Amino acid sequence: MELNIVFIEDDIHYTLQLKKQLSDYQYPFPLQIVTTSLEFNNIVSKKKADIVIISDNTNAISPIEALVMLKQYKQQPIIIFINNIYEQQQQLQLLKSSISCTIHRSDIAFIAQTIQQQTKAVLNEKQLRALQLKFNTIINVANDVIVSIDNNGQIIAANPSFCNLMHLAVNELRNTSIVHCFEDVSDWNSLYNAIQAQQSFTSTLKNAASKPTWIEWNVTFTEDEIFLFGRNITERKEVEEVLRISEERFRSLVHNISDIITLIDANGVIQYQSASLKQIMGYNENELKGKTIFEIIHPDDLPPVLANFKELVTKGGSG
Repeated sequence: MELNIVFIEDDIHYTLQLKKQLSDYQYPFPLQIVTTSLEFNNIVSKKKADIVIISDNTNAISPIEALVMLKQYKQQPIIIFINNIYEQQQQLQLLKSSISCTIHRSDIAFIAQTIQQQTKAVLNEKQLRALQLKFNTIINVANDVIVSIDNNGQIIAANPSFCNLMHLAVNELRNTSIVHCFEDVSDWNSLYNAIQAQQSFTSTLKNAASKPTWIEWNVTFTEDEIFLFGRNITERKEVEEVLRISEERFRSLVHNISDIITLIDANGVIQYQSASLKQIMGYNENELKGKTIFEIIHPDDLPPVLANFKELVTKGGSG
């Protein structure tokens, strides 16, 4: 990670002293030495300054002028003011609201230590911002929906996936109750129980779409914030519903048909028998479940049945 450290000073001897002191401390970043206002303007107009060391001993650019330039380019670096004459109270008063610390020019070792300390602070802040950026990027591009709410259920923040499902902007969702997003108000109880038990729950979202949107939620929380991580399972629910309807139709068909219908697995074990089995063979529906189909076939018919069954299992097909 790079840092832009600017030192306003036109005393070469003093500059070398500070550089040597920093070198003794194994300071990893170079100092950009600025001796004129034009040089300083060129630097801060093109690149963010992380730390600016301002000396009141230079004739090239005054501390006030440097601060004006920083303000002009909307920069707010850490500012270390090296003061030569403590009696300059008026200048110090003007700088007071902007500078991070004031050090007397003669204390060059302390100046170097302060630069090191402030550098660590800048690095920590940059690393934190980088982590926050990565975190926000992951949240914003995630297909899963992410919502944070307070302990009263009011929405604090929501990622784009949730906003898209609700057909609302994040500002429209913020400070509204999560209950208003649920199709079924009782889902609030499911959320509450999930928080208490630290387990997942399922709900449907209320939105502009004509069909419900099913979400499977996982919940985590801090002292004053609850995080909901949801996955859209609408497609899975629709498939399950189609399968349920198909199974009901199949069961209704085979239950009322007069022919015997038997379902067996690849080993010939009976998985299902239709109700007509009782009328034709005298067995109840579940009486033969778990037995092999070969146990109820007449011995004279068994060889061709076994051969045909083996061929079906090996090659697949119907017969």
